[in-house]
Amino acid sequence: MKTRNDPTMLNPFIVQNAPIGICVFDRNDDLLLFNRSMEAILSVSSEDMLGKNLFRDLPACMLEGDSCLGQLYRDTKSSLKVSFKQRISVATPAGKHIFISVHMVPFFSKDGDYEGIIAYVEEVSEHYYK
Repeated sequence: MKTRNDPTMLNPFIVQNAPIGICVFDRNDDLLLFNRSMEAILSVSSEDMLGKNLFRDLPACMLEGDSCLGQLYRDTKSSLKVSFKQRISVATPAGKHIFISVHMVPFFSKDGDYEGIIAYVEEVSEHYYK
Protein backbone atom coordinates (compact mmCIF):
# COMPACT_ATOMS: atom_id res chain seq x y z
CA MET A 1 0.00 0.00 0.00
CA LYS A 2 1.34 3.44 -0.94
CA THR A 3 1.80 5.84 1.94
CA ARG A 4 2.83 9.47 1.92
CA ASN A 5 6.30 8.31 3.00
CA ASP A 6 6.60 6.09 -0.09
CA PRO A 7 9.29 7.66 -2.34
CA THR A 8 7.37 6.60 -5.47
CA MET A 9 4.65 9.04 -4.39
CA LEU A 10 6.98 12.05 -4.70
CA ASN A 11 6.05 14.61 -7.33
CA PRO A 12 6.98 12.81 -10.58
CA PHE A 13 8.08 16.01 -12.33
CA ILE A 14 10.51 16.90 -9.55
CA VAL A 15 11.92 13.37 -9.34
CA GLN A 16 12.27 12.94 -13.11
CA ASN A 17 13.97 16.31 -13.58
CA ALA A 18 16.20 16.30 -10.51
CA PRO A 19 19.83 17.11 -11.37
CA ILE A 20 20.95 14.04 -9.43
CA GLY A 21 20.28 10.40 -10.22
CA ILE A 22 17.51 8.84 -8.15
CA CYS A 23 16.58 5.18 -8.10
CA VAL A 24 14.36 3.32 -5.67
CA PHE A 25 14.51 -0.37 -4.79
CA ASP A 26 11.79 -2.21 -2.90
CA ARG A 27 12.42 -4.62 -0.01
CA ASN A 28 13.01 -7.44 -2.54
CA ASP A 29 15.71 -5.41 -4.35
CA ASP A 30 13.51 -4.77 -7.41
CA LEU A 31 13.92 -1.40 -9.12
CA LEU A 32 10.78 0.74 -8.78
CA LEU A 33 12.01 4.15 -9.95
CA PHE A 34 14.84 5.27 -12.25
CA ASN A 35 14.91 8.96 -13.13
CA ARG A 36 16.28 10.80 -16.19
CA SER A 37 19.55 11.66 -14.50
CA MET A 38 20.11 7.95 -13.81
CA GLU A 39 19.45 7.28 -17.50
CA ALA A 40 22.13 9.82 -18.41
CA ILE A 41 24.64 8.55 -15.84
CA LEU A 42 24.35 4.89 -16.85
CA SER A 43 23.44 5.44 -20.52
CA VAL A 44 20.43 3.14 -20.25
CA SER A 45 16.69 3.82 -20.42
CA SER A 46 14.37 3.50 -17.46
CA GLU A 47 12.25 1.09 -19.52
CA ASP A 48 15.24 -1.26 -19.67
CA MET A 49 15.81 -1.00 -15.91
CA LEU A 50 12.44 -0.82 -14.14
CA GLY A 51 11.32 -4.05 -12.51
CA LYS A 52 14.80 -5.58 -12.61
CA ASN A 53 16.28 -7.14 -9.52
CA LEU A 54 19.53 -5.57 -8.38
CA PHE A 55 21.35 -8.84 -7.79
CA ARG A 56 19.58 -11.21 -10.17
CA ASP A 57 19.14 -9.10 -13.32
CA LEU A 58 21.90 -6.49 -13.40
CA PRO A 59 25.41 -7.24 -14.67
CA ALA A 60 27.80 -8.26 -11.90
CA CYS A 61 30.37 -5.76 -13.24
CA MET A 62 28.04 -2.97 -12.09
CA LEU A 63 27.99 -4.28 -8.53
CA GLU A 64 31.14 -6.20 -7.68
CA GLY A 65 34.87 -6.25 -8.41
CA ASP A 66 36.32 -2.74 -8.50
CA SER A 67 32.83 -1.48 -7.73
CA CYS A 68 31.69 -1.79 -4.14
CA LEU A 69 28.14 -0.76 -5.06
CA GLY A 70 26.66 -4.16 -4.24
CA GLN A 71 28.37 -4.23 -0.85
CA LEU A 72 27.26 -0.67 -0.06
CA TYR A 73 23.66 -1.68 -0.84
CA ARG A 74 23.90 -4.84 1.30
CA ASP A 75 25.43 -2.85 4.18
CA THR A 76 22.63 -0.28 3.99
CA LYS A 77 19.98 -2.98 3.93
CA SER A 78 21.45 -4.87 6.87
CA SER A 79 22.19 -1.83 9.06
CA LEU A 80 19.05 0.12 8.05
CA LYS A 81 21.20 3.27 8.23
CA VAL A 82 22.13 5.83 5.60
CA SER A 83 25.33 4.92 3.73
CA PHE A 84 27.58 7.07 1.57
CA LYS A 85 30.49 6.31 -0.71
CA GLN A 86 32.29 9.16 -2.41
CA ARG A 87 33.98 7.32 -5.26
CA ILE A 88 32.76 4.05 -6.73
CA SER A 89 34.02 2.69 -10.02
CA VAL A 90 31.14 1.26 -12.06
CA ALA A 91 30.90 -0.32 -15.50
CA THR A 92 27.74 0.84 -17.26
CA PRO A 93 25.65 -1.67 -19.23
CA ALA A 94 27.36 -0.28 -22.37
CA GLY A 95 30.77 -1.13 -20.87
CA LYS A 96 31.88 2.43 -20.10
CA HIS A 97 33.74 2.83 -16.80
CA ILE A 98 32.63 5.78 -14.69
CA PHE A 99 32.99 7.02 -11.13
CA ILE A 100 29.93 7.81 -9.04
CA SER A 101 29.17 9.06 -5.55
CA VAL A 102 26.21 7.39 -3.87
CA HIS A 103 23.98 8.02 -0.86
CA MET A 104 21.80 5.05 0.02
CA VAL A 105 18.87 5.77 2.29
CA PRO A 106 16.56 3.08 3.66
CA PHE A 107 12.89 4.00 3.85
CA PHE A 108 10.15 2.62 6.07
CA SER A 109 6.38 2.28 6.24
CA LYS A 110 4.44 4.42 8.66
CA ASP A 111 4.57 1.40 11.01
CA GLY A 112 8.37 1.41 10.88
CA ASP A 113 8.75 -1.65 8.65
CA TYR A 114 11.62 -1.64 6.16
CA GLU A 115 10.31 -0.94 2.65
CA GLY A 116 13.43 -0.47 0.51
CA ILE A 117 16.29 1.83 -0.41
CA ILE A 118 16.50 5.14 -2.23
CA ALA A 119 19.83 5.73 -3.96
CA TYR A 120 20.97 9.24 -4.83
CA VAL A 121 23.71 9.05 -7.46
CA GLU A 122 26.03 11.63 -8.95
CA GLU A 123 28.60 10.96 -11.66
CA VAL A 124 31.97 12.31 -10.59
CA SER A 125 34.14 10.90 -13.39
CA GLU A 126 35.31 14.33 -14.52
CA HIS A 127 36.98 14.84 -11.14
CA TYR A 128 39.05 11.68 -11.52
CA TYR A 129 39.87 11.63 -15.23
CA LYS A 130 41.50 15.07 -15.50
